[in-house]
Amino acid sequence: MSSRSPTIAESEGAAASLPLRVLLITTELTPFARVGGLGDMISGLAAGLAKLGVDVRVLMPRYRWIRYAGMYRIPRPVVCEVGTTEYRTAVYEASLPSHPRVPVYFVDRLDLFDREFIYGPSSDLYEDNDLRFGLLSAAAFSLSRTLRWTPHVFHAHDWPTAPVAELLRYREQLAGFAESKSVLTIHNPAHSGPDGRRVAVTPLEQMSNVEAGTQLDGQATTNRSSLARGIATCDRIVFVSPSFAEEVMQPGRGFGLEELLRDRRDAVHGILNGVDYRRWNPSNDRYLPGSFDIDSLDERDAVRRALMREFGVPVERGRPVIGMIARLDEQKGFRELLDRSYGCLEPLLKQNRFAFVVLGSGHDEFEQRLRELANRYRNVGVAIRFDERLAHLIEGGSDFFLMPSRYEPCGLNQIYSLRYGSVPIVSDTGGLKDTITDLSADDGEGTGIVIRQNDPEQIKEAIERALALWQRGPRILNAVRQRGMKKRFSIEEMAKQYFGLYESVAQTEARPAALRSNRDLR
Repeated sequence: MSSRSPTIAESEGAAASLPLRVLLITTELTPFARVGGLGDMISGLAAGLAKLGVDVRVLMPRYRWIRYAGMYRIPRPVVCEVGTTEYRTAVYEASLPSHPRVPVYFVDRLDLFDREFIYGPSSDLYEDNDLRFGLLSAAAFSLSRTLRWTPHVFHAHDWPTAPVAELLRYREQLAGFAESKSVLTIHNPAHSGPDGRRVAVTPLEQMSNVEAGTQLDGQATTNRSSLARGIATCDRIVFVSPSFAEEVMQPGRGFGLEELLRDRRDAVHGILNGVDYRRWNPSNDRYLPGSFDIDSLDERDAVRRALMREFGVPVERGRPVIGMIARLDEQKGFRELLDRSYGCLEPLLKQNRFAFVVLGSGHDEFEQRLRELANRYRNVGVAIRFDERLAHLIEGGSDFFLMPSRYEPCGLNQIYSLRYGSVPIVSDTGGLKDTITDLSADDGEGTGIVIRQNDPEQIKEAIERALALWQRGPRILNAVRQRGMKKRFSIEEMAKQYFGLYESVAQTEARPAALRSNRDLR
């Protein structure tokens, strides 16, 4: 890091010989910090880009549980301007375990990141998340200066790091990053972050002429959330599946962001998240009691028996196992499944035609209801927690995998299910639509069962279709399983698509910077 890396402008003449430089800014990264699929996606994307020759690096917070062992402290502290206040922070460097040539930088501020949780306890958020992640976003530019390394692309993810786009456009373009571009990937637009009225962290929050109901970077909107400001100011917007990228621009389906997204339609892309098939492979999965693959599906029965014993459900060959792994939230369809007045799950359980096992945590109402069902019915097993080993066991041992989501930006569990021979039962939305083909009587191409509308009756009908498939016998069922096991949605393909997007945006002209410095805001 001692020699200065060339800026983009300096490297234009030698573009063919110099690697593309990309900084991923994130709040999660497997194996350091993970709440959901975001950490897996960033880890897979970084490794996939490195294999393509990209000079890719990752920036994230150093949370309480991330130890200093094996880390290198960057000698100079990084000075970040957050709003009108300067903050000094130490930064440590380590390597991505899945690809040791990828540097990972950790912003080390004990007052902001030495806490028990990433975002806050359960569904509550820390009140200073705007400052915490505003500092992380500002550190992307300060660290790049310290390293004398100028990214072609700053790649932010979800609302916590959406301020990266805003900072680049309104402050940093005229402060050394004139040729850099910003990409914002939105993994879940339902969470849009602070609205800028509590603490002025970023340039748009400080502008006295930007008020609710007026223009946001030239676009009329009443939504001034962190995510909305990122959408308005970034160079490219990515959703994590092509279908979801279209869905969120439809009236009433974009969580208040529809108008902004439609105004920026030309900048919107859909790139499906990929799976790391080294981690998710039933032929060598260390979490399974035995191995199997597409040509040895009989061996899968041992995993199925182990799963049922794990949950204390009677082992019976004559009925299938339906599994779920999900956050216990209305988004995931738990209202339609569990509501006491109209939920469809309990009437089906009473018939005792299948075993049901679920792993997850979330809203107290749904946790309590699942425990109640487990106490009432012997064919129900419930684990209220996150457990990596148990997740693999459910994928490998269940016969069907249920995902009745109201919306699903991408989803990964349905892809894991395909690889492990568990036939998915999924809603017709987002990434589920892009990865699962509905079974039909004649075409012989289906890989799962699609719920056409997300209501209790349609979910019940889809489960009945799964039970009917089970009754047709193992030869028919295994043919469906084998079709699914042949499908691939890899991190390598995902990385190639992002690489193409980076190359495209890096070659475009920068959007004109509206402000020269923070002095213009005061």
